[in-house]
Amino acid sequence: MTPLTEIAHQRIAARLHSGDLAFDLTAGNGWDSLFLAQCVGSAGRVYALDIQQQAIDQTSRLLATHEINWCELHCRSHAELLEFCQEKQLSTAQAIMMNLGYLPGGSHALVTRPESTLAAIQFAVELLSAGGVMTILAYPRHEGGAEELQLVQQTLSELNSEQFEIETMAGSTAKSPVLFVIQKNA
Repeated sequence: MTPLTEIAHQRIAARLHSGDLAFDLTAGNGWDSLFLAQCVGSAGRVYALDIQQQAIDQTSRLLATHEINWCELHCRSHAELLEFCQEKQLSTAQAIMMNLGYLPGGSHALVTRPESTLAAIQFAVELLSAGGVMTILAYPRHEGGAEELQLVQQTLSELNSEQFEIETMAGSTAKSPVLFVIQKNA
């Protein structure tokens, strides 16, 4: 089976082009930020957010290794997306990625929370441009993860089905990660 992270990249790559604007709302170790930056090229822009300075530092090192300087990193919560976009005067994005849970290799006590994820999703779907795509990878295994997954499912089920197409992929157990791909119709 193809890893869900790879499927997320495939879905994003199909809709993201050189010169586009993209967000990595949970920078983590930087792999999604790197992927997005490679997709949009130097003519585009990527904004990566994470609440942990460790994640921002790791992402910065990874991007520097690949000589990418068109990805702007910010130590902020994904819940602050609305305020961030207002500050930067941003109104649309072609792609948005979120990997929920904890920083791989970091503290398992620092995790995304249902209420912050809800705030991020609510603005992110509005931020998506027509034809844009957002991926959310939820991990129910950590403490609070099952509740966060349930909230994501509920929130996405309430989106207008004429405006958004939602694809859900999951492993074979209740503890398996779940990938949501949200496409905004043109």
